[in-house]
Amino acid sequence: MKKIIFAVTLIACSNALIAQQLYDTIQSKKTENQLAAEAYLKKAKNQKTTAIVLGAGGTLTTIAGLAIGLHGFANGFDFQHPDKGGSQMNTGSVLMVTGLSMCVAAIPFSIAGKHNQKKGKLMLGTTSLSTLSTKKLLSAGVVINF
Repeated sequence: MKKIIFAVTLIACSNALIAQQLYDTIQSKKTENQLAAEAYLKKAKNQKTTAIVLGAGGTLTTIAGLAIGLHGFANGFDFQHPDKGGSQMNTGSVLMVTGLSMCVAAIPFSIAGKHNQKKGKLMLGTTSLSTLSTKKLLSAGVVINF
């Protein structure tokens, strides 16, 4: 009796291990790929939006800092109130550095957004992967035989 139970269990396990994929399994994998692709595209959109906000905000902050700094520079030549111009120049310098930092921080978000968008499109199959360059390079050389 123990041998029969062992044999039935062994056959059941081996049947489950060697089973071929069903149509539903393939369809579910396609659905999972589509969901993953949509997640990549959404992530890419969010990263691009972040890059645009950081870039535009950084540009505006830099321009405002430059305007405040130049105004303070112009007021700095007032010999009766020399501290007033210096304070505005410091504020302008801080705003300019902050704005430039925001612009620099936008670059990685933009690159990551393009990368994730490319991944999503490849998973959906709407774009192809180009491995060869369309530009042709010409080269010339000299061979010396000894």
